[in-house]
Amino acid sequence: MEELKPAIDQRYATVREPAGTFIMGSSMGGMISIYALCEYPQVFGGAAALSTHWVGRPSKWGTPDRLQNASLPLAAFHYLQGHLPKANTRRFYMDHGTTGLDAVYGVHQAVVDEIGRETGYDPAHWQSRIFAGAGHTEADWSARVEIPLSFLLAKP
Repeated sequence: MEELKPAIDQRYATVREPAGTFIMGSSMGGMISIYALCEYPQVFGGAAALSTHWVGRPSKWGTPDRLQNASLPLAAFHYLQGHLPKANTRRFYMDHGTTGLDAVYGVHQAVVDEIGRETGYDPAHWQSRIFAGAGHTEADWSARVEIPLSFLLAKP
């Protein structure tokens, strides 16, 4: 917020208001994108998080160690309950696949979606999708990137 965003705005023709400023990432980059929107709603109009890694540090086998990582999703859920921008003033897009590491995200995403509903977000401002057969890979994310971009850039 103090270095990269000002440099981009200085170098390129940007729309500097939230209506023209979005952030998107995958895996832990998805989590940081959601966090950035919650921390800087005066800057970002929306965030997209593909294969949001709610579950903590992967074990050496590539799957989350559920016993050691309960604190990360619980902290994320608690944070969102207290820090989501006012309902329907910003757009949130989240998704995950059903294979590999993405297969464990569903239960966590269901909790996040419930937090969004309880906060008052409607489907025009909060979207959560599941992609059957997709995994935790750049190829899978690039195959669906137009969906979050279309959602974020849609006319109100």
